[in-house]
Amino acid sequence: MSRQRIRGRVGRRAVALVLAAVAGVNVAGSAAAAAASPAHRVATTLACTEPQYSLHHVGMKISGLGYRYCSVNPDEPVAVTVQRYSTATGVWQAVASGLGEANYQCTGTGRRMYRIAQRPSVGLTADCS
Repeated sequence: MSRQRIRGRVGRRAVALVLAAVAGVNVAGSAAAAAASPAHRVATTLACTEPQYSLHHVGMKISGLGYRYCSVNPDEPVAVTVQRYSTATGVWQAVASGLGEANYQCTGTGRRMYRIAQRPSVGLTADCS
């Protein structure tokens, strides 16, 4: 209903009281949001994803990437470690690590398995030893 119709039915004083009450509710809601814990405010301000990882084989190099993608702030690099599986020992061994990016330079063309230590489900098999 428009303000003009409301004024015609209930008068200016009643409209002013209703508008003041609605404004009070909005101010109270804003005050409650502002009183939220500092950790909550930071989390909503950053608006970043969980860390995202990828692994690539390009030429004679294995590259691992790790970032948190943010909607408001610049993307945040996270620790990333590239591991290679040793068929001799049956153990995953770190071959490169870094912040945001880790690169392993291949020294041969033997077929090997690689993965990201922080997210073991991200892996690949490449002709790179």
